[in-house]
Amino acid sequence: LLEFAKQHAALSQSPTCLLALAVLLERARGPASPFAAYVAVLPREYGNPLWFAARDWAALAGSPVRRRAAQML
Repeated sequence: LLEFAKQHAALSQSPTCLLALAVLLERARGPASPFAAYVAVLPREYGNPLWFAARDWAALAGSPVRRRAAQML
């Protein structure tokens, strides 16, 4: 995985993307993964303000969540 990330600049620049790829890899390994028990309890989906639609982002105006998410951009 690290070699693959080194060859793809976007992955080496984004720890979040690299982590997501690692989790997907372990999920694909299924029961053979040493992380199978951990992966099994992870939520299948979650919300992240950075990926909200414009309407949802606007609804957060003035909130601490929006301010914190804007700092991450």
